[in-house]
Amino acid sequence: MLLAQNTQFKEVRSIRPGPSLEAPAVGGSKSGVMVEEGLIKSIGGVGHWSLLRRGTKTWQGRNYETTIDLVLASEELADATIRCAIHGTEHGSDHRTIEATFDSSVPAPKQEERLLFKNAPWKEIKGKIVDTLRDKPRGNTVQQKTDRLMTAVLEAVQALTPRAKPSPYAKRWWTHDLTQLRHVYTYWRNRARAARRAGQNSAVLEDTANASAKQYHDAIRQRKNSHWKEFLADNDNIWKAAKYMKSGDDAAFGKVPQLVLPPLPDNIEDEGLQHRRAPVTMPDLTLEEVERQLWATKSWKAPGEDGLPAIVWKQIWPSVKHDVLDIFQTSLKEGVIPRQWRHARITPLKKPGKDDYTIAKAWRPISLLATLGKVLESVVAERISQAVETHGLLPTNHFGARKQRSAEQALVLIQEHIFSTWRSRHVVSLVSFDVKGAYNGVCKERLLQRMKARGIPEGILRWVDAFCSERTATIMINGQSSESRPLPQAGLPQGSPLSPMLFLFFNADLVQTQIDRNGGAIAFVDDYTAWVSGPTAQSNRRGIQAIIDKALDWERRSGATFEAEKTAIIHFTRYTGRVDSEPFTIKGEKVSPKDQVKVLGVVMDSRLHYKQHMARAATRGLEAAMELKHLKGMAPSTTRQLFTAMVAPVVDYENYPTVPVPLSPPDRLLHWRQ
Repeated sequence: MLLAQNTQFKEVRSIRPGPSLEAPAVGGSKSGVMVEEGLIKSIGGVGHWSLLRRGTKTWQGRNYETTIDLVLASEELADATIRCAIHGTEHGSDHRTIEATFDSSVPAPKQEERLLFKNAPWKEIKGKIVDTLRDKPRGNTVQQKTDRLMTAVLEAVQALTPRAKPSPYAKRWWTHDLTQLRHVYTYWRNRARAARRAGQNSAVLEDTANASAKQYHDAIRQRKNSHWKEFLADNDNIWKAAKYMKSGDDAAFGKVPQLVLPPLPDNIEDEGLQHRRAPVTMPDLTLEEVERQLWATKSWKAPGEDGLPAIVWKQIWPSVKHDVLDIFQTSLKEGVIPRQWRHARITPLKKPGKDDYTIAKAWRPISLLATLGKVLESVVAERISQAVETHGLLPTNHFGARKQRSAEQALVLIQEHIFSTWRSRHVVSLVSFDVKGAYNGVCKERLLQRMKARGIPEGILRWVDAFCSERTATIMINGQSSESRPLPQAGLPQGSPLSPMLFLFFNADLVQTQIDRNGGAIAFVDDYTAWVSGPTAQSNRRGIQAIIDKALDWERRSGATFEAEKTAIIHFTRYTGRVDSEPFTIKGEKVSPKDQVKVLGVVMDSRLHYKQHMARAATRGLEAAMELKHLKGMAPSTTRQLFTAMVAPVVDYENYPTVPVPLSPPDRLLHWRQ
């Protein structure tokens, strides 16, 4: 059954009960001997109405036609029916397609125009951009230069790039030959049907109609298979095929609750006096830096409001590279960012594994940003990263968003300290914190203050100030876009390559601690974990309470918020008698120690047996492998690539506890006093 687009439906049902349902109440023109009175009474009892005109035949056999496909609706929706009848186009099935159209006051979502960049005439586009830039005055400010460039690029791309022709029946595998075969099939089927209705049954017409139907259906199957093989033959499509393996539960479709970016607390305590190191120096921006980040960007990653993915900038780069470099250099020098690059299209995605998606925190707002702006953000992130590693601006026990500091290394470090403590017959007590809305809750003033204290130069500070200021956004839900609105508390946009690096500076003071036999702490971007060791869990209470007090003090000075219900405490011990179940009080809530907690995605139990973790690992690994069965017709090399991309990472990460990983030199440095 086809339903008209842009409508809402209430109690619409399409039923195929069987050839015996020919009663007038459900659309047939006669009532057979085997009328299913029970179903008819049930339909009437719940207030359902048949929308098909009486006598409409919905199933066509070789020598028989009848009404077995029913469309039932509530009385309210039946009154809003505009049309419910057989669709005019035959689709090759013995069940004829039914089209239902309803009057609805729901506004139609705007169909976004889709440009076919793979078919774009890039040579002509580059020529038009050069001509436009030559005729336009360059301007003096960053905004004027950016407007000039974006106008030239958008005009050329919009004017010369072919557009997709959207159709509700469009299929990637459809060809003109299939259209001709459908015409032939429809012609002979209609001829045979007309002869039957006239009482002039013709075996020749019936055989011809059946043969044309078989030819049409066989051609569809063959074309689907050949198109799938052609699709997978292109390496660029392998990752798109990998998405088909997933269920799609993270898509931003369905009922989305009201999303709110919470404001900062009214009172944020003062930081007090801080030690400040001398600012580091950074060289002038070069074209090679920009090109390195541009070519590292994924070509077809979702773009921002301008609709220009990275492939566009890569194709037109020879024509615009000097203009882009000039804009980037001026932006960094003056600490100014064009408004286009401070605007985001926010798409809410479901967080996996949540029980209730009617609450806002079960969704993650992802910001789709302008591609060219993200290239500049990547340049700044790389420059800050080099300064961090060269001059030691961040704690060495800070993992994530840094080179050669992975989650696996952080987990191995924790595990090794637990084993080392056990060799002394002591107990390790660990507490893990979760920051609510970590990126969105960043206080700009505190971030800049902490970056300055750790040696970031004034020019970068001005630029980061602009990066976090006067941001705007539109929200995309179910294909519809809201109006652009300012974000009073933008924090750091999720989706920016710069945000993880900036957050490291934001919580660096919290992480800065000594790791020794008495305890330590690590952070993986916004995940903070700390521990203490002692003879018993009871003797560790004072140390755990000190960690909690330090975290809450940092919270009050930062404007961040720890979620008490997500704070987890566990005592690692091999001796049952040394366990302490007495709860801790965190922000007025009781938090009791658990037998197992999740740290960086790994379920760690109090004895490090990892039984639940390994069971989950086996399940997730098997699910990932079984998802390959959803895709057929792949060459062995393609299957291997998908296995390497989708299955192996799941198994490798979940298998981490059973694989010994030696500590690298950076990890050994964590034993030194920082």
